[in-house]
Amino acid sequence: MTDVSREPLTPAAVLAATPRASVIVGVLRRHGFAPLLKGTHAWPPPEEVRAALEELGSVFVKFGQVLSTRGDLLPPRYIDTLAGLQDRVAQVPLTDVRAVFEADRGIQPEEAFLRFNPTPIAAASMAQVHAAETRDGRPVVVKIQRPDLPARIDEDLRVMGQVAAALDLTVRRLRPFDLPALVADFGRTLHDEADFRREAANMRRFQASLASDPTVWIPGVLDDLSGRCVLTMERSAGLRVEDYVAEHPEAAGALARRLGDLFVRQVFGDGLFHADPHPGNFFILDDRRLCLHDFGMVGELDDRLREALVELVKSTVEGDARSATRAYLDMGLLPAEVDRRSVEADVGELIRDIRSGPLQEVSIGKALEALIRIGGGHRIRQAGTFLLLSRAFVTLEGSMAKLDPELAFIEVFGGAFRQTAERRFSPDRLGRDAVTAAQGLDHLLREAPTDLRRIMGAVADGELGRVVVESGPAARADQAARWGQLRRTVAGGALVIAASILLATGDARRIGLGVALLIIGAWGLRPARVPD
Repeated sequence: MTDVSREPLTPAAVLAATPRASVIVGVLRRHGFAPLLKGTHAWPPPEEVRAALEELGSVFVKFGQVLSTRGDLLPPRYIDTLAGLQDRVAQVPLTDVRAVFEADRGIQPEEAFLRFNPTPIAAASMAQVHAAETRDGRPVVVKIQRPDLPARIDEDLRVMGQVAAALDLTVRRLRPFDLPALVADFGRTLHDEADFRREAANMRRFQASLASDPTVWIPGVLDDLSGRCVLTMERSAGLRVEDYVAEHPEAAGALARRLGDLFVRQVFGDGLFHADPHPGNFFILDDRRLCLHDFGMVGELDDRLREALVELVKSTVEGDARSATRAYLDMGLLPAEVDRRSVEADVGELIRDIRSGPLQEVSIGKALEALIRIGGGHRIRQAGTFLLLSRAFVTLEGSMAKLDPELAFIEVFGGAFRQTAERRFSPDRLGRDAVTAAQGLDHLLREAPTDLRRIMGAVADGELGRVVVESGPAARADQAARWGQLRRTVAGGALVIAASILLATGDARRIGLGVALLIIGAWGLRPARVPD
């Protein structure tokens, strides 16, 4: 008799014991996964990986989309291919749609609405969307979950967890990435996404966050017609961005800049950002307001991550590898044996590569992904929000490039960064913080922190906003001037944003520092002349 306990625990052996074994093994082997299933590290080409995940269905498609954010785990060609994963799903029969709606809301959709279109306007891996009209005549869209979705999620996650555990044991190269933890995190995220009450809450949060912006509209949620498996929201009577630009080509450049400005305000304003900013999620209404859709994937930066990101952006633009490395390491989970000098050398090389080329070729998203790959090489685990942010930047830049191929992303984001800082420096904002700021000011004057003295010294020496230009062809003069302008903008903006974060804490010591940084940042945001 064979002692099965002594047989190697390969992914294929694990799959053979699961209910979906024949389907999953057949699909994976057909797409070139046989060596990996035997416990080797030989992956099939990225196109085959994508095709296999799409064929295996919704949970695997979602997992592939998560992997597309893991530049520390997969090479760039896999990242780029998996980023284009699309659901291949059939429409849900109307009888199943009715059953899900009734189980969630207690009545049939035809009873809940004055009109309910039985033909879906969209079908995806987790839900199907129908147009409808409420009893009081309001046009709405109704997102209805696919039947038996929770059971399918649980079944596929069980398979993924077992395979991840087997790969963790058999492929030593993958152990630093902790695949079982990756699958567990993915499972929690997927279950959250399958609860439409969370998406409804996200929509309300975005409405509150962007309430002061009259150029943006977020659809409202109809709570009495929404639940865990059903989400009913106002219908936007606008055009998709690409359709609007087809009718108004002259608006393409300005619209691309609008998207960049809105995203930067989300990230550096409240820290709440739409994590899937592809063209299909942007509409232009008849009054030219920008409408956002699909809030199932949302990221949020806490104060610590926002402060580190502000410093990372500023240091990268300034070419300060040491400060950029420090900020980057503040955003990750470090192994005890991390070699900071080695990380700094890699970050410095990346910054030199970024700064050596034309601004039009600089991609924020690609730069963040490169940082993630550097971190992966040093066994640094990234915060999930940072991974989400890097992929969101890549997606957004793709959306912007479709609108205006000649756009320089970093200059757009730099301008938006400045505008965000100026909004935070507005008299209204300052007025709200004036009383508490004054209370902390004398403490600041008595005990000026070391970092503040360093910043003040840089101002006195003229270092803030200064650019060192290497000798070279005359053609580089304009490039250097533009980098210099960007550096002044980002340096001043970073100080103002960091000051606002400090002022919001309510802590006297941090408020005092925040006031001083605010003053210095305002100096940095003064208009700068760029040589002709």
